[in-house]
Amino acid sequence: MKLLAPGVWHFSFLWPYAFNAYYLEGDGEGVVVDTATRWDWWHIKNQLRGRRVTSVVLTHAHPDHQGCAAKICRRYHAPLTCHHADADSAEGQAPLVRQNPLWEIIGNVFWAGPRSPVARRLSEGDRVAGFTVYHLPGHTPGHIILFRASDRVALVGDVINSNDYITGFITLIREPPRLFSVNPAQNRDSIRRLCALRPALVCTGHGPPVRDLRRLERFAARFPA
Repeated sequence: MKLLAPGVWHFSFLWPYAFNAYYLEGDGEGVVVDTATRWDWWHIKNQLRGRRVTSVVLTHAHPDHQGCAAKICRRYHAPLTCHHADADSAEGQAPLVRQNPLWEIIGNVFWAGPRSPVARRLSEGDRVAGFTVYHLPGHTPGHIILFRASDRVALVGDVINSNDYITGFITLIREPPRLFSVNPAQNRDSIRRLCALRPALVCTGHGPPVRDLRRLERFAARFPA
């Protein structure tokens, strides 16, 4: 794992930054945030060696973020946590991907892992390992980010990405493809809200960390009011 900020680590996978997952230590907690695809289990397990896991948090219930969640929860006896609006999807009571049948087939066949009961359903203002939960929907109904005001570190899931989904090459900041978002207009509102937090370090679900706030502000300014 690579240390990005105090108490914030990024898991290393064979395809760098394609599917990101993070580990947080703070307030007596050890938290895995997002779990990549089911094929990343061995990488995650090996990098967690010697660390404790008190919970698993999903920024949203998509196949490329929940893939290893059930295995991590079972191995470490750790509860699964996500926003209440995505909890049914995480548990298997609703589809993981609701807006696109083709994406649902691809995600479920190639990336998704077993479902797991959600022990804690988050709402805005809740705390996780020293971070505050913000509900920033649009990509999914229950999409959240985690923000730490003391040093302005943000784990933002797929509100924005910093690589290309198809080629994997690093690009400028981008919004997730509209095909994959349940409400793209609402996600743009969430990007504006993220920008208003003035994060100094943005840890995305896909792509490398973004440390230049001006890039995020220029990107958000492109959207019509």
